[in-house]
Amino acid sequence: MNKDKPSDTKDEGKINKEKDMKEKGEAKVEQKEENVLCRKKSFKISDLRYVVLDPFTNIFGLVVSLLVLFLFPFKGVSTLMHDVLHLPGPGAGIAFPIGMVLVAFLLASYALSKQELAPFWVAFLFGIIYNLLAPYAGGIPFAPFVNRFIAALLLGLGVSCMLYLLKGKALEIKYFLTGALGNLIYLSLFWVLVFPFGKGWVKPSAVPILSILALCAGLAAALVPYLYARSKRIVI
Repeated sequence: MNKDKPSDTKDEGKINKEKDMKEKGEAKVEQKEENVLCRKKSFKISDLRYVVLDPFTNIFGLVVSLLVLFLFPFKGVSTLMHDVLHLPGPGAGIAFPIGMVLVAFLLASYALSKQELAPFWVAFLFGIIYNLLAPYAGGIPFAPFVNRFIAALLLGLGVSCMLYLLKGKALEIKYFLTGALGNLIYLSLFWVLVFPFGKGWVKPSAVPILSILALCAGLAAALVPYLYARSKRIVI
């Protein structure tokens, strides 16, 4: 029995050593994963530089500006919403189709570039291009340029922040929740920053139906970007 004791002690020491090495290895892996997670959770200047130089985000900003400007002139949309469909206002035309199209392009830019700041840059371009040309092409004929630009910029910032906060969540939650809330945010910004300069303040009785319209249109806006992201198995 005395001869077996050194062997048992040696085996026990070997087991303890292997256990310590395993624990150290797991600790290193956890630390590495934590560092990667921290890097993923922080915005970098390089991220903004990437989306600024990305041709897709710039093309998206140009296309959505011209699309909304010429296919959905503000006066024509306003006539359709209020005189034909008899929806209350102001804001029905912003909730649908203008806001819906804009939010769809913002989410599509994210789905293609995989960058949370892409919607912010697309909205920035939209705020400049659309609002500069709008008064000359049947667009929004009232409110200062700065107000309309800030509304677009805050929409892009809101969408980017929501995508950032929902990182790692299910695609359904990320896209549809962001689309619905993004469109509602855009409508709310118009109520506060734009319409008081021409159309007047929204009536409280019109808020519920217009909010529901904005949420539904936002859900519809997220459909195509979501289907694309799902087909590509994009998990960000």
